[in-house]
Amino acid sequence: HHSGCIVKDDGTLFGWSSIAHMRPPPDLKDVLFVAGGGRAYATIQTDKRVRSWGEPEYGGSIPPQLIQELQNIRKLAANGGAFVALRLDGAVIAWGHGDYGGVIPAAISSQLRNVKQVVGSTSSFTAILNNGKVLSWGAEWPEGQLIEPAEGALSIVANNRAFAAITADNRVVAWGSAEHGGNIPSQIEVQLRNITLLSSTSAAFAALKEDGTVVAWGHPRFGGLPEINLSNIQHIQGSTTAFCALTKNGQLVAWGEKNEGADLPITLFPSLALSSAYGTFASILEDRSSVSWGKINDLYAASAVNAIYAAGANVVALTAQGTLHPSGANSPDLDFLAGKISYTKPSYERLPANTDHPREKIFNSVTAIPTVRQVEILGEANVGGTLRGSYIYENVDQNPEGVSIYRWYINNVVSDQLDLKIVEAYAGKLVTFSVTPVSLSNEVGVETFSQPKLVM
Repeated sequence: HHSGCIVKDDGTLFGWSSIAHMRPPPDLKDVLFVAGGGRAYATIQTDKRVRSWGEPEYGGSIPPQLIQELQNIRKLAANGGAFVALRLDGAVIAWGHGDYGGVIPAAISSQLRNVKQVVGSTSSFTAILNNGKVLSWGAEWPEGQLIEPAEGALSIVANNRAFAAITADNRVVAWGSAEHGGNIPSQIEVQLRNITLLSSTSAAFAALKEDGTVVAWGHPRFGGLPEINLSNIQHIQGSTTAFCALTKNGQLVAWGEKNEGADLPITLFPSLALSSAYGTFASILEDRSSVSWGKINDLYAASAVNAIYAAGANVVALTAQGTLHPSGANSPDLDFLAGKISYTKPSYERLPANTDHPREKIFNSVTAIPTVRQVEILGEANVGGTLRGSYIYENVDQNPEGVSIYRWYINNVVSDQLDLKIVEAYAGKLVTFSVTPVSLSNEVGVETFSQPKLVM
């Protein structure tokens, strides 16, 4: 089946599905964010509580004993059969099918405290803790597993059956199914230095380096073996079986399965933004028209397309006039939503969610990039003392702050926490604090540095 949900500006939902229990409950309102799993949906409400619907066994029904725990929720993660909610205090609550990680294994449940990020694959979850530890559980790790090589990870991405992380020294580690890129070949591993971004398809990963080149690995059919020149790149996006990269001069290059996005139309230059859906890519061009290719082939010329959303087997363009243009098989009629959808108002992530391919990245392709200012170090830099990083987060779209990335430098990165304990080894050295701002809908800004302080 195909289904989708769109959060309207008034906090109600419009949803579509051929299956009745996949459509939103009629009394649902005050919605901030909606997440699509494989067979269910879940929302964060304005009171920071959670509601869900769909197939009960796969997360569509919240067990009664968990309802009181699901308060002060800041983020939801989903996979093909379960959900994980991240609370403001760093606790995580899981529900759904046990084979998908809907029950946290006893061996790791006591360790899942002070969590800062949770990511879902098709049937597993991985969490990064504030202390740098990384834990995975679900189908591939039924007893739960501490992923020691990933300790200190700055960010994590997933494909169907594997995870990859950027480490504190900007290298990459991966774990999970080797066929899906969970085991990095040695000849690839030596190239994974100075990494700034990771992306994935269903069974491969691609890493963008600081110099604008790209390294990919995993299943060849899914983009794990590019056979084109990949340089001068500023962004990478994965769909189901293909990657597409946006160069710094607005050109696009793609590789992977040709009929699912790797075969580019000839009209794509220059491109301003890039998005992906199931087997499809979509782009906003410089003339503000939008085009999609792969499973969905569509050229939409409007006076100004502001954003492109992915909703499973559909792509939806949002115009400056507030109208919505859907494309793809069995697209819903969205004319009645004109003027009711906006990406500029405060929200968690006012985006269509989908249940057709749970690992798809669903994002607003032109949401403003977050920034920080007044990045400072608070406290006296004396051995035995503690310093704290301070900054002001800003976003012109009023998009709230997500899990921003902290780094303390003394020659190299020594910590990724907001506070830094000063030890004897730091004496006589300069310490610098930096913040890479991340919005709640996962737009990433530019790393911004404080003035250095001398440790006494």
